[in-house]
Amino acid sequence: MKKLILIRHAKSSWDEPGIGDRERTLNKRGLKDAVTIGKALHERGVKPDVMIVSLAVRAWTTAELIADELEYPREELIQESAIYAAGLGALMDVVQNIDEDVGTACLVGHNPGFEDLANSLIPGMRIDHMPTCGVVRLSLKSDTWGAAGVGDGELLEFFGPKTLV
Repeated sequence: MKKLILIRHAKSSWDEPGIGDRERTLNKRGLKDAVTIGKALHERGVKPDVMIVSLAVRAWTTAELIADELEYPREELIQESAIYAAGLGALMDVVQNIDEDVGTACLVGHNPGFEDLANSLIPGMRIDHMPTCGVVRLSLKSDTWGAAGVGDGELLEFFGPKTLV
């Protein structure tokens, strides 16, 4: 059974005028929240086989901090431009193209795409707001990533930094 973890990037800074959206960094709260989420995933025994990350600096930094807590090597993080500003179709393509040897995949990226993907995969479930550094963990009913599709998921857990306090 394939397992998918969707993590929205942590809280970013808007304090740097003139900086492009892709270059926005995490603010102080975002840095703290990413470590908190990493620790929470570690405590749950989460061990992704692959972490696929948006090219945005805020997503990449979030992934690095979480990877550190999961003892996942930073050099094995995979940057995927298709996750940045992606809609449901592009994100489903990313999921369906994960190497079949991977049992647990973690994607780090953005809303509204991640909410749309989670709501598409999980039948009868509606996530109305995935907070910054929010996590959706699910299992897929299909045995292959390529067969993943609408209604194919089962929610294992949905949480964010504020729900852990």
